[in-house]
Amino acid sequence: FSSMVKDSNDHVWIGSGIGLFRFDPQDNSIHHFVHQAGNPQSLPNNKANYLFVNPIDKGESIIIFHSSNFISTININSGLVARYPMEQQSSPYVLYDSYLDESGLFWLATDNQGVFTMDMKDNPFHHHELLDDQNELSYSATAFLHDKKGDFWVGTGRNGLFQYDKSHN
Repeated sequence: FSSMVKDSNDHVWIGSGIGLFRFDPQDNSIHHFVHQAGNPQSLPNNKANYLFVNPIDKGESIIIFHSSNFISTININSGLVARYPMEQQSSPYVLYDSYLDESGLFWLATDNQGVFTMDMKDNPFHHHELLDDQNELSYSATAFLHDKKGDFWVGTGRNGLFQYDKSHN
């Protein structure tokens, strides 16, 4: 398993490399959600790497980060899936870290593609440029920190630590 969260119905959602599972502890039942070719309301693929309860819709859905340039949500009551493709780059991203800020933006630290945000209200992705003089797609953003002073920090695999002004990009 790669990630687990508990929803407001006390169901445990489990992400894995073979799909998404929902465990109901009341009756010990397990429901397995998988990609179904030709069905846009199924998972975009079976690699459900990171799960989060969606704070924007007050926990009515689970946000799923997949390892193939997709994010999806699944409604905790109906099981309906919505897919959100990320910008297609030369290679799929690997998500290292994420951070939900006070405005509802999900910040995504990715391998070899840098920093993206996703607005959970209207779902557009935006790529943020941190390195002015280098190939932006050649660095890995690996960690985020939002400190008490309000500063936003981005750690990278090879290019050091950046203090990032979120209002500039």
